[in-house]
Amino acid sequence: MDNTPGRYPAMSQCFASFPVVKRFFFLFILLCATLPVSWKLAQAAITDSQDILLQYSAAGHLLGFASDGLYVAGGDHLFHVGFVGASGIKPEAENSHRAEENPPLSGVDYHDLWPGIHLHYAVTQKGIAESTWEIIPGAHVNQIRLRYNAPVTIGIDGNLNIKYPTGTMNESAPVAWQEIDGHRCPVKVAFSLFASSAKAPVLGFKVGQYDSSRPLLIDPTLSWNTFMGVASGYDTGNAIAVDSQGNIYVVGYGGPWGNTSSYAGGEDAFVAKFDSNGNLVWNTFLGSSQFDEANAVAVDSNGSVFVAGDSEASWGSPKQGYTGGRDGFVAKLNNSGVLQWNTFMGSSGDDIGTGIEVGSSGEIYVTGESKGSWGSNPKRPYTGDWDAFAAKLDANGTLTWNTFLGSTDLDNGEDVTIDGNGAVYVTGYSTKSWGNNPVRGFTGTTYDAFAAKLNSSGVLQWNTFLGSSGIDVAEGIALDKTDNIYIIGGSAATWENPINNFTGGGDIFVAKLQNNGVLQWNTFLGSTGNDVGQAITLDNQGSIYVTGYSDAAWGNGKQAYAGGEDAFAAQLTGNGTFKWNTFLGSSDDDEGNGIIAANGGRVYITGISASTWGVPRNPHADGGDPDAFVAKLRPSCSFYVFRSKNGKTTAVCL
Repeated sequence: MDNTPGRYPAMSQCFASFPVVKRFFFLFILLCATLPVSWKLAQAAITDSQDILLQYSAAGHLLGFASDGLYVAGGDHLFHVGFVGASGIKPEAENSHRAEENPPLSGVDYHDLWPGIHLHYAVTQKGIAESTWEIIPGAHVNQIRLRYNAPVTIGIDGNLNIKYPTGTMNESAPVAWQEIDGHRCPVKVAFSLFASSAKAPVLGFKVGQYDSSRPLLIDPTLSWNTFMGVASGYDTGNAIAVDSQGNIYVVGYGGPWGNTSSYAGGEDAFVAKFDSNGNLVWNTFLGSSQFDEANAVAVDSNGSVFVAGDSEASWGSPKQGYTGGRDGFVAKLNNSGVLQWNTFMGSSGDDIGTGIEVGSSGEIYVTGESKGSWGSNPKRPYTGDWDAFAAKLDANGTLTWNTFLGSTDLDNGEDVTIDGNGAVYVTGYSTKSWGNNPVRGFTGTTYDAFAAKLNSSGVLQWNTFLGSSGIDVAEGIALDKTDNIYIIGGSAATWENPINNFTGGGDIFVAKLQNNGVLQWNTFLGSTGNDVGQAITLDNQGSIYVTGYSDAAWGNGKQAYAGGEDAFAAQLTGNGTFKWNTFLGSSDDDEGNGIIAANGGRVYITGISASTWGVPRNPHADGGDPDAFVAKLRPSCSFYVFRSKNGKTTAVCL
């Protein structure tokens, strides 16, 4: 995390005047040891100190809660955080009222540890000791002074490194925000070193300006992440969807992991369901003994799961048979992951399914690319080389219509979406102009991104090209509530009059089109290195979320760039104004391939990582070659203003 000044541009505009502090909460994560999800009363003693009033055992460690601080003891180390200048209040066990002799600990409280400051320790599901600070009206956060029993350094990423002779412990950088109108608005916070004694440094926290009439929360931005895959082999998450219950569905391909009963050999397409807390509900494999991949996923209102991808051999009991080469496929699974049907789409050449959407009546729309003609009567014929395609299937998987989009050279379809009238929108990229009268002409010497609209019968209504004279590709498409069109991709040079300028190398582009294909605006995101946009989604308020990967830092980086290629997430307003971005990944290569926004400001991302990172909720992967990942973010706004009415001041997240 970057806690340097200026991280939130123009934030000072929000704070012309401040009401008196009413109340706020202060949280941080203490990464002191790997602890289980319950603590038991301990029989051994940590030290000879008579001050340790509550003592619990935890997987070979002892936790002691004393009037003067917290102790964690292991075989060759003792971690101590002391409360400097505190009141000496006794800690209280949350479940001390229980009649059993050895109740498991659910929490420990220090009331009025400093005047008006309460501290609560709790156990999390992953066994990380979590401390919550509550500062009541009239109290001040700068009373908090924590003395560590070992040298500490504050890293450039804001993390606290605590050095012991036998190793180093790390405490994650605090991240602060306020909940305003259903959004998370950031507040600056950082560790602050008040006394730099090598043996007993004292730290506290510096908190930036905030709306003092609302609670302030501090916690890691990343809620959870988990990995999927095998110790040796390539596993990638390609797309993600969320159902109405908040369950998450991820598709991709790789070797066997989790439930392997349906794994057929080679690299198979996989489908995995997680609950909203990141726990694996089920996973299954689709495919043959050859190469099979899943590239797109959609979920209907009944929780049925629809998958698009491609296979090098036949599998299942397909409604339409495999025709050779690589064939695109569509598969339907019920909410328990059981295959209901599958079908193939394609020619004797190669055909790949890359995007899928499901309509309100269960009809299915697919896009991709084909290297040959197929279907009984395409609305628009195959024109040569690779052509993008769009197809509609009924709820039972029977082909209703298909059409080809493209020129005599290479044209790829990458994503598809639909509106409430059954119109179909496709995006991808082309190497030549096509269509009768493109809204915006082909400008490239290599690739231009394209968007196209079809009516509900598959007839082309319009198409347009987006890009520069260099390479431009589109990877994702989404609609807002009024059917404006949003596209993400990558560009090697600037074009039109962007909101944010092109910065060099390759940049992510985001563009908005009217429903008639006319460009409203475009903007660039990225560094001077290589940056690629892979997927796009909108929330119910019209905010735009994008993911992809970058090989250098850019933006305000709520979580810092870690090296190599890092996955990223970013938020823009519906008008294209950049709000925030964060990096996800290790010092190796990591890519974001799919993103979805759900109710309550939740954002989910899937992709691929070459090394572990974060604090995985469930490390399903064996930590070998690149693994698929899924991560949940709780996004925040980057700017808010104060509005006064009838003498009452409120903050509104923009």
